[in-house]
Amino acid sequence: MHIVIVGAGAAGLMAAASAAQTLRGQAADSRVTLLDKNRKAGVKILMSGGTRCNITHDCGPAGIMEAFGRNGRFLRDALDQLPPSAVIELFHQLGVPTQVESTGKIFPVSNRALDVRDALLRRAIDAGAQLQLGVAVTSLTPTQPGWLIRTDTGDITADRLIITSGGRSYPGCGTTGDGYGWLEQLGHTIVPPRPALVPVVGGRDWHHA
Repeated sequence: MHIVIVGAGAAGLMAAASAAQTLRGQAADSRVTLLDKNRKAGVKILMSGGTRCNITHDCGPAGIMEAFGRNGRFLRDALDQLPPSAVIELFHQLGVPTQVESTGKIFPVSNRALDVRDALLRRAIDAGAQLQLGVAVTSLTPTQPGWLIRTDTGDITADRLIITSGGRSYPGCGTTGDGYGWLEQLGHTIVPPRPALVPVVGGRDWHHA
């Protein structure tokens, strides 16, 4: 069994650790490969929360869903599996103590996003995932019985594929929306994306004030 994960951000690192832990003790050739076109894993983690990384929020699953409005229902199953309290406990187990701020946002006590990224990276590697950075996926093709993944460094075959390439929120750090095209070609319907996590840039003094 070969599981390939495309995108080494927060979701990809979490998926790699979980998949590798699941495959432990199975056939000798069972493995997990995590691909990313960046030369660093978790680039967007390092930028989040003003480089401090707000890990989650001090509330239950209902509070998270409510914050996302009518689309929050989509998160129900994921939040049932991993509620905010479990996320906090996971980071404590990984050696990253947390603090709750007055806004309800939860940050690492160190105020360093790097500590969050490194903890997730260690967890994936310790579980046995193989990380390949600087490898850009160019196409994904379903085969019998698995997948053909074409990259700029060569082809990879997989039995299972997990796409965690993210959206298009910050092209400068690699989130260029590559996954939209791949998933559309595979038959998924893509709702036209709208700007959300974006800065407001203005050149006049009164804008800044």
